[in-house]
Amino acid sequence: MIDTNTVARPTLQFYWLSVLLFLCIALLTCRLFGFNGLYGQDSHEYLRYAMAIKLYLNGGPDAGNFLWPVVYPLVVALLSFLAPIKICLQVVSIFSVAVCYLYFGKSLNLLYPKGTQRQRLAFVCLLCSPFFLRTSVLAMSDMLCCALLSAFYFHLIKVEKYHNKKSLIIAVALAIVVVQVRYAAIILLLPIIPIIIKNIRQHHTIILAIFAAFIISLSPSFFLRPELNTGFIHHPWLINWSPMNLLKQDFNKLDGTLHYTFPNIIYVFALFVHPGFCFFLPIMCYFMWKIIPNISPWWNASILIYLFFLGGIPFQNLRFLLLVFPLILLVIYSRFEVAFNHLKNRTARLFLRLGVFLLQAGCAYRAIRSFYSFQQEELMISKALNEMPTSTAYTFALDGALRTYEIKHKIINIGSLKDAILISGSLFLYNPTRFKDQFSNKPPGIIYTNLIQQNKLEYLKPLQNGWELYEIK
Repeated sequence: MIDTNTVARPTLQFYWLSVLLFLCIALLTCRLFGFNGLYGQDSHEYLRYAMAIKLYLNGGPDAGNFLWPVVYPLVVALLSFLAPIKICLQVVSIFSVAVCYLYFGKSLNLLYPKGTQRQRLAFVCLLCSPFFLRTSVLAMSDMLCCALLSAFYFHLIKVEKYHNKKSLIIAVALAIVVVQVRYAAIILLLPIIPIIIKNIRQHHTIILAIFAAFIISLSPSFFLRPELNTGFIHHPWLINWSPMNLLKQDFNKLDGTLHYTFPNIIYVFALFVHPGFCFFLPIMCYFMWKIIPNISPWWNASILIYLFFLGGIPFQNLRFLLLVFPLILLVIYSRFEVAFNHLKNRTARLFLRLGVFLLQAGCAYRAIRSFYSFQQEELMISKALNEMPTSTAYTFALDGALRTYEIKHKIINIGSLKDAILISGSLFLYNPTRFKDQFSNKPPGIIYTNLIQQNKLEYLKPLQNGWELYEIK
């Protein structure tokens, strides 16, 4: 049985108080400004499948195919019996922050029981991280995955420090559920492999409990999709994965031409220098060589392999780095304590904490504002289209959002058209400025350019952020 020392108790109280404050502020702010967390194609696809699951649970047809893991939309569908489903998508992310933060704090208490800066690291570097805060209010699976990973690490630490068999079974179950939230997170589960092998060698009977936890944890996927789903294996990112992509910053893919400021090898280490994660990390990097980490080398290996995997994908998205962010903070806590204790003056410490907090708050506002702008763009365009006479509407990159907001028109994505024969009298919605470089030589750009050159588009009116509405002649 674990001895809950007196050092851990006040920090746990701080974690609970700060997370309750966060929940109140996040829920109130999102409702006040009308931000539902839906943006881009992915979040609207999660909503579509969650609605399909709910219909299936009510005795409707099979939920159908879905490219990504099913646990996040399943949790949303179950919660939607208590609240509107569009709200549930965001609520799951917000409450996942609470779970992630609390388990992160409990893990710090186990790993560093004598640490004096644990609650400061958890609050300043994790809870107040701009990208962490932004993801906490998005209708995406990232934050749920972070929460499950944090719980997984906590129980793994209990196994390593106290040989707790119950925690091993829980960790196995959590690991299987994590993969059903985000496939890529399987790399971050590597530290459990040597622990399982060691425990099976010492206690052969435990393999039955591990097997049972494995099967039970897979039940959500078996329930919704009895057949084996291998569609994600054929995803262009995996097909075109290559270690040579680490040195590239330009990619020509099926869905467009992309140019990034830095090559992938620099992008994957943005965790340590990008202010969107934490202003403190560059300072901690200076002290990294001074302290031996109080953690298994398998944890460091999983971090490096995950970053290597991301570097080989022909695409860059800082959101993908967030899954490994809490683990990195756990690993480098000792550096944080050295860096913070390097300041002997209490006033200097206070101003440093206040300065970092204000900088992170400003960066978080800026990060969330751009996503809020995208969501408002989708809402305003949907409203404008509903004011037009009912017809077919051709568009690109907005079809998921238009279906979410129940547009009365028949929506067709021109990116999926097998031919360029469009119905005369239909609406055509496009953003030539935004898609000029990325899709100029791809079907959406080619179709738009041909229609303009053939004088088949009659300009109707401008919409938000460069979107233009036409009628096909």
